Order: sequence, then C-alpha cells, then structure tokens
Amino acid sequence: MRIFATFDEAARSGGFASGTAVTIGVFDGLHRGHRALISHTVALARRNNLSPVVITFDDHPLSVLAPPYAPKKLIYPDRKARIVRSLGVATMISVRFSREFAEQPAAAFVEEALAGVCRARLVICGYDFNFGKGGEGNADLLRALGPRLGFETEVVHAVTEDGMFVKSTMVRDLLFAGRAEEACRLLERPYELRGTVVTGFGRGSRIGFATANLKTDTTHVTPARGVYLCMARVPARQVTRAAMVNIGYNPTFGLNELSVEAHLLEFEGQLVGETVELHFLRRLRDEQKFPSVEALVAQLHRDRTAARDALNSPELAAAIEAVLTLDNPEA
Repeated sequence: MRIFATFDEAARSGGFASGTAVTIGVFDGLHRGHRALISHTVALARRNNLSPVVITFDDHPLSVLAPPYAPKKLIYPDRKARIVRSLGVATMISVRFSREFAEQPAAAFVEEALAGVCRARLVICGYDFNFGKGGEGNADLLRALGPRLGFETEVVHAVTEDGMFVKSTMVRDLLFAGRAEEACRLLERPYELRGTVVTGFGRGSRIGFATANLKTDTTHVTPARGVYLCMARVPARQVTRAAMVNIGYNPTFGLNELSVEAHLLEFEGQLVGETVELHFLRRLRDEQKFPSVEALVAQLHRDRTAARDALNSPELAAAIEAVLTLDNPEA
C-alpha cells in the first residue's frame, strides 16, 4: 500500500491513471462501521476495475479547530495504516489537518482533490459524512457535482450493534466504563494502549509481582481504573506475553497519581526504556484498597489464577489470536 502525506505528493506519483474508488473519513478507531465502509469501497473498486483509495487524517480535526473538545484517540497512525492495508486498500492519503485545510470550500475539495488528484470514478461515504468549510459538504453535494466531474456517489448506511449505530464515541464510552470485551467486539480487535517503561518504586518486585510502569500518552484513551487481562507486546524484542495490568492510584500505598502497571506472566527481565503495547482483553476487577500488603498479595494471586483461566476461554480466543499475529510483519 502506498501512503502519501499530502495531495501534492499523491499527484506527483502519477498513480491514479486508471481511476479510483475513494472513501474519506477520520476513521478514529477503525471500528466495525469504518471497516465496513472501507471494505465496501475495496469491493466496488475491484468490481469496476478501479484502484481503492482511502483519504484520512493524521489526527482528529477538533485537535486543530477546538483542542479542548478533541476526543481521546483510539488508534495509532502505524496501526491504522496496517489495518487499512489488510483490508485491501491500494493507496492511503493521510492528510495533516490544518486550519487552512478546514477553510477549503467543499466544492473546491471535490474538484481539486477527488476528481483532480485522485481521478475518482466512485466516491463512497458514510451516512453522516460532512466535509469542507463549516462542514458544508455532504453526500448531496457529492451527488450534485459527480455527473459533471465524472464520478458516482454511494452512501453506506450505519452498522448497528444492539440497535445502536456503531460510532467511535460508543467505543470510548465502553473503555471509560472498563468494558474492554465489548469495546473489542466493536473494534474487531482488542483496544491498544502504548507506553514507555519508566523506573517505578520497585514495590511489585518486593511482593513477587514485578511490574513494568508505563508512561502513556494522555491524548489516547486510558480505560477505567481496575485490573485487566491484557496481551502485552514488546515490539523491539518481538515478545508477546499475557499480562495483569493495573490502572489506578494504588490506594493501598496511598499514591496520588494515576499509573499504568503491567505484570507480564512468564517473563523475566528489565524493560525500562522499552515501548510496550497493551491490548485489553477483559477487566478482572475494580481497583481496591486493601487493609494490608498481605491482603493485596493474596488478591494478586487470585487475579493471576483468574487471568490464566481467562486465557483458555473460548470467548477470548479470537482476540488473543489477533494480537499474536501482530508479530508477523505482514499482519
């Protein structure tokens, strides 16, 4: 898959001579609804002998237009690219959103970017798609401009889950409530949070549960406080292990700062300075304050037993396999 950062860069490639089927979106999460839209675009492209193109943004538009209201991120750029590629897309244009871009009239964007650069013959969009200055562009505008500019427009209806439209907001709400398995179902993969391992207080080692203390990017969703079963990946080492992950304030030790700590099962070694990916499978329990360190240790042993039992659960098999295949460079 070719990836371009600007439309000028894409235009210079000269790779759209045969015409394209294009879909556009922030795709902030690449959940089931986003995947359905992209997969439909790829299917239509193949059926019409066109090249499938995804136009997206490297960040949410609100991070530029109204930073205090920008939603927490659900996906990393490299993960987005790998998933888009896996869906059969030939070209992705990941635009750096700016105020200048936001001020572009919708009709100009259609004429210059879609019909001009991409040579679109089909434009596929979601039911709630808006674009251009002030959000003035929509499917009706695409349908109106298409005949003159040489493309047809198709609108893909919403994907639903339990009678509700699948949206990124729904995924965020599930994670903020600690409902990792439900979020996984909508994302079609476990939610991923990354961090750099930093030196901690060493308390875990002293009680037999050494942890990797992660410094995470606060612009990404941090799930609700509690103890989770995750798959932890250390990409630089190509190591993947099940992990018990605690998100919270360590009330037993009276800390006042939110921490993310991962105890990797069946692993020994130092990870300070390494990047670790946490892929959330299931929430095991709430954060608790224990009357003593001994009571905490007893609960951690129970958590470890619960985690190992869950790893053999048929309900988690597909999610675990999705993480294990990430060690394959072609995944």
